[in-house]
Amino acid sequence: MKNRRRLLAAAAALCALVVAAPQMTLAEPPAAAAKLVIDESAMALLKKVQMTMLGLRTYRAECWTTLTYDAPGKDGKPRPPRREMATLTAVKPNLMRYDAWRMTASGPGGAWKTWQRQSQSPSRTFVSDGKTAWWQFGTKYHKDTRTAPQYLSTILEPWTGFYSTHTSPYDETVHYRTEGELLEVRRAGREVVDGTPCDKVFVHVKTSYSDEAMEERTTWFIAGDGLVRRRVQHVRFGDKPGHTRDATLRNIRVNAPVTSRASLFAYKPPKGVKSEAQNRREEPPLLANGTPAPDFTATDKNGTPVKLSDHRGKVVVLDFWASWCGPCVASMPHNQTVMKKLQAENLPVVLLALDNSETREPFLAWINKRPELDAITFAHADSKTADIAGKLYNVSGIPTQYVIDANGVIRAAFVGYGGPTDALEKAVRAALAGQGK
Repeated sequence: MKNRRRLLAAAAALCALVVAAPQMTLAEPPAAAAKLVIDESAMALLKKVQMTMLGLRTYRAECWTTLTYDAPGKDGKPRPPRREMATLTAVKPNLMRYDAWRMTASGPGGAWKTWQRQSQSPSRTFVSDGKTAWWQFGTKYHKDTRTAPQYLSTILEPWTGFYSTHTSPYDETVHYRTEGELLEVRRAGREVVDGTPCDKVFVHVKTSYSDEAMEERTTWFIAGDGLVRRRVQHVRFGDKPGHTRDATLRNIRVNAPVTSRASLFAYKPPKGVKSEAQNRREEPPLLANGTPAPDFTATDKNGTPVKLSDHRGKVVVLDFWASWCGPCVASMPHNQTVMKKLQAENLPVVLLALDNSETREPFLAWINKRPELDAITFAHADSKTADIAGKLYNVSGIPTQYVIDANGVIRAAFVGYGGPTDALEKAVRAALAGQGK
């Protein structure tokens, strides 16, 4: 699973789907912070949001979002704002209905009460009935069997954290702090949102996406019940002009009964919408258990060759990851813990973390800052010259892990990371015991 924060910010810049109303402003600090500034009371508010969303059984809301641009269009004239309205019905553990429409404003000043849908059919729809998920973009949709909580999210709306804490504002901020990309988090006063008093938390981040610098300035508006009511976010890539997204949540209902589930969480393609399978090759499945693991050679941080078959006689956890991938990075402490536990028992186990998704420089920069991950063997291979992940192992999303037994045969596989479990340890122990031969 790719780094959701960076991917979605990039999607916003490239696709211009949503954001900030012209009459609204975002209070910002000075352009640059001299050092890391952490207001623990602000962190506590973000933590409250996380715990509130985690404790909910159901969540329903509308999100009204406007996008405005810093720079004029190619004709030199100001670019008009773009508007969107989305609805969400979410039921734990993995039921979801999300629809989003492009909107136009008919009244003066673009007041949200004058917004009208450009078409009756949504521009995006995501549905999960707990067993199958459908993802519709425009006139195409595809099906997916991955409906675990960590896979359920929408695009840019600030109702994150309902299904998985890893998408919550708190965990995102902690992640940026761990990566050394957080500049400031502080309380920014109070403001009323649609009649509800809210505390404001400002978060300033400098990170990167696809080797390009990216800066985010975000203000969260948090009500006393621990729910986000609004988020204003300015995003800029490098020295390019940026854009601002202003999203307000309305008609929030929590823990209310959700009826007619069979029809609500079912997907029927609207007229004119076709399956992507009719237009593109489906992603290949992962290599099946019992398949010999394809051999390959990569290099460690010192440039020394690392060959998979050199570990024959040991159980190998082959972990495909990248430093820009949030779930990958979040999984590393758990990987370290599992490996330490197994190695303390003198078991012949190796975790080979292969970065096959970026250039060597960010790979080295990341691992050189983390000597504590000493139970993991890190290696790198440039995908332009050795597409090990895609061509050899059918990896279409990271992190992906294969458990390979002492004879070089695949015994288990895992995709994504939704938090620490005992699944990896159990799979390794099963491979050590020779189960599945």
